[in-house]
Amino acid sequence: MVGWKMGSMGKPGGQIPVGAGISGVCWGTNRIDLFVRGTNNAMHHKWWDGSKWGGWESLGGVLTSDPEAVSWGSGRLDIFARGTDGAVYHKWWNGKWGGFESLGGVIPVNSKISATCWSSNRIDIFVTGMDKALYHKWWNGSKWGGFESLGGILTTDPVAVSWGANRLDIVVRGTDKALYQMYWNGSKWGN
Repeated sequence: MVGWKMGSMGKPGGQIPVGAGISGVCWGTNRIDLFVRGTNNAMHHKWWDGSKWGGWESLGGVLTSDPEAVSWGSGRLDIFARGTDGAVYHKWWNGKWGGFESLGGVIPVNSKISATCWSSNRIDIFVTGMDKALYHKWWNGSKWGGFESLGGILTTDPVAVSWGANRLDIVVRGTDKALYQMYWNGSKWGN
């Protein structure tokens, strides 16, 4: 690509099996993991180990959305995508790959999942529901909470970030094309 330099990292590519967007995450020094929905709709993974790129590996599944990857600790990866039934699916790495587990919910065909971590063993995911409202689900270290509606009428996918323990910020676009923010401060939702 004109103007792009990969330096000593080399090219992560080769023949990239990309059918859609790329999600990337880091879980340690000199470690990058990339995830894509391939042209065959399976999840594919490639990694940087500090000295070279590994080859593409298929992780299986049949995805109908781009994957979303997060990490809450060293050697830990959590990836989310929509399945053919419209439900949210979760796959994880903790030294070995876990299988795809359904987290339920039904999200629109064009919606992407947004995920963030604010602490070790804590994950929060956000999706647009079929009713175009914002929905939230969380992992607390031992179990998944249920999907809760946070309301609104979204015209874009949610974007979720965390800048500290027990802090979440979610940004969406409303029907008036303005951006709206909602936050969690550790005890309640606000905007």
